[in-house]
Amino acid sequence: MIKITKHEMQIPLKREMSKAQFRTLRNQAFESEDLSFFRRLAIEVGNMTGKKITESNLLASFHKARFECVDINHIKRVNSQLWMIKNNVDRLNGKRVRLIDDLPTGDDGMGCATHG
Repeated sequence: MIKITKHEMQIPLKREMSKAQFRTLRNQAFESEDLSFFRRLAIEVGNMTGKKITESNLLASFHKARFECVDINHIKRVNSQLWMIKNNVDRLNGKRVRLIDDLPTGDDGMGCATHG
């Protein structure tokens, strides 16, 4: 199960932010590779679903989402693609990630712009 710090508890919940605020914070966290934002989000999601989220699940979710996110720079997305291949993690849509694949464009409905 993930542990959350006092600092991370100060991050607003998704439901407390506008979509634009959420997108800005999410994109900053993707770019800086700061998992604090995602730990806080995981606690919120875990509380809603009753699921226990581990650090390894959090890291996999981070890379899956960043790989799909068309708002993020190409190099960061490729780094997530490589991480997913190395760790045998599939895309959000369940498809296998391959090195020869192009980065997602969001046309399949999986991009961050679609999912907020």
